[in-house]
Amino acid sequence: MIGMAAVTMAVIACNVIEETTVLPQERLVEFTATILPPAATRSTLNDNGDGSAAACWEVGDKIYLEYEQVGSGGARTGKAPATVNTVNPSTGAATITATLINPENNGAAFIGYPFTPYNEGTADKIDLIQEGTLADIIRNHVRMEASGQLHINGNSASLMWYSDMENKGCIWKLVIKNGGSNITSNVKKLNILINSYGYNTVYSVETSGKSAIYVALPEVWSVGITISADTNSASYTMEEKPYITLVAGQMYTSTVTLDTRNYPVNLADAIPADVGRPIGSDGKIYRNWNHAQQSLVNEPVAMVAFVKTNEEYTNCDHGLAISLTEPAPIPLSWSDITNSGQHLYEMNNNSANMYYISGYNTWRIPSLTDWQLMFKSCGGNDGTSTFTLFDETNPKLLDGELFFGCGYLGTMIKAHGHSAKDFEDEAYWAQTTRMGNVVKAYYNFTDNKFYEEATGNAQHLFRPCFPF
Repeated sequence: MIGMAAVTMAVIACNVIEETTVLPQERLVEFTATILPPAATRSTLNDNGDGSAAACWEVGDKIYLEYEQVGSGGARTGKAPATVNTVNPSTGAATITATLINPENNGAAFIGYPFTPYNEGTADKIDLIQEGTLADIIRNHVRMEASGQLHINGNSASLMWYSDMENKGCIWKLVIKNGGSNITSNVKKLNILINSYGYNTVYSVETSGKSAIYVALPEVWSVGITISADTNSASYTMEEKPYITLVAGQMYTSTVTLDTRNYPVNLADAIPADVGRPIGSDGKIYRNWNHAQQSLVNEPVAMVAFVKTNEEYTNCDHGLAISLTEPAPIPLSWSDITNSGQHLYEMNNNSANMYYISGYNTWRIPSLTDWQLMFKSCGGNDGTSTFTLFDETNPKLLDGELFFGCGYLGTMIKAHGHSAKDFEDEAYWAQTTRMGNVVKAYYNFTDNKFYEEATGNAQHLFRPCFPF
């Protein structure tokens, strides 16, 4: 982040203009400030090749300045371009100057870069069409800003409440592959679709002959992102990544392997890359939530949560799917959700309800192993480098002694527009039984551990799964 140095000003002119009436006197002030570039932003941006970038201002850079004028009643009514005059080669600090008209003593001031979007009032938006080069990004797309207070005293002034320049966007460096072949230089158009709860924003990059494509994006948290690329001979689409987070002020480097798989596909044909994709009532896997919603009468029902890569689990033919919604989003007793109760019965026997999936009416309460496999497939682990599934008969497992992180399971569900808030601070029943039906297991999302307790009056939440 940047430090903002003291600012000096000098009165350079006082004019009285007479027409039929005498206009207010204009006080022109020469504004001078010194700023430091934030990391990986502006203005000469060099790719260091390690996921970072080196930044430095350039002489001639144009910066937007907004300030409070005399008589404006607290509003920032003055606008002026500031220009970088000098750059310190050792620190990257830049000296900027601007001419202000009637600045208010102790009035609010604001600095934004690049000049054009702030001047045009579009700084809250990142342009949807970009060129894919670092030079284009730093001139037009990656925003940064600071605010403070101008204190004027005679012929001098200072910027009070020193502020750091704050980054408002990030940079993504992308190398595109089709299988093992690097096709980046063949890409003519790249589209980045950000899918946040069913709302799409597409960033389009026209590009050709580049070894890497650079894109400026807004800060995003746990959203689904799909990338598609067009060459002269074909169109490709990357498998959707449903839980991507991009933090402002950072540079990210990714190799994107594009997927030519033709969705929807049968659930029985699921591959590990399908974990996180939605499942429709027709028993098919769709590329993403929007694809499913547009193709089906109803919204998707479930999500692929685990796909076998070997014989590590025999209690399913191919994998596990988890419900996108909870049949009862309140804590329930064990008897409320077992086959003798209404919820699982209705899910498995009513073909008209929202949990119906053609050919797979086998909803169940996840076992301890079910939970572990779904967590593992979604990035969870036991906190060690030698990851293994916990044996359900291990006495320590149900005593809260063994940690098992849930990974991105809840985040993946959220990416399809459904609530998974309870995954953050609640407990969910597990199918595993000890001592008949007297003691049942549950997973506590608060501390990422398994426990057991007598069923009795105990109540926990219920998120069903089914094998396929």
